[in-house]
Amino acid sequence: MRILVDENLPYSVAIKLRGLSFHAEHVRDAGLCGSSDKVIASYARNNKTVLLTRDLEFGNILLYPPASHHGLVIIRLPYRFNAHQVSRIVEDFFCKVNETTILGKIIILELHRFRVRKVA
Repeated sequence: MRILVDENLPYSVAIKLRGLSFHAEHVRDAGLCGSSDKVIASYARNNKTVLLTRDLEFGNILLYPPASHHGLVIIRLPYRFNAHQVSRIVEDFFCKVNETTILGKIIILELHRFRVRKVA
């Protein structure tokens, strides 16, 4: 599974996911730093990549209709969490789920739980 880590998440998240054998790319590696949400969403869709972000706007189906996502994981963790804590929670989530849980869906990842919303 391909994963694009948004710039509002630590670079260490992409490194941690690569260690789990995912093809994880941080927006910095894709040359998308400072790009608009529309550009990032388009890149993720065109590359059949799951977008991992803290940006709640991506979950707005009026702005980003269901067909605009290959898969979306929105992180809802306290902003006081450091990079290590965020990486650990993301790692735990991706160790517990498989592609069918994520692809074609919007996932809201919170502390100790996640919610799944089908988009297609």
